[in-house]
Amino acid sequence: MARVLGVSRSGYYKYLNRHKDRSVAPELTNFLQEKWLKSRKNYGFKRLFQEVKKSNLPYGARKVRKAMKHCKI
Repeated sequence: MARVLGVSRSGYYKYLNRHKDRSVAPELTNFLQEKWLKSRKNYGFKRLFQEVKKSNLPYGARKVRKAMKHCKI
């Protein structure tokens, strides 16, 4: 297939295995904004990340940072 498309084999498989959705989860952004506003805009990354973990949301540190950047927190 890679030969037909005129790309390298490694590039073809890298394309196939890429992450499909790189957008920020709306559930996470809503949660972060809600907690941030309740804290009167005082909470930073550490506290917001602790809130995410307490709520058992399935997001890691990178995703939380990315969502915070997206929300301009």
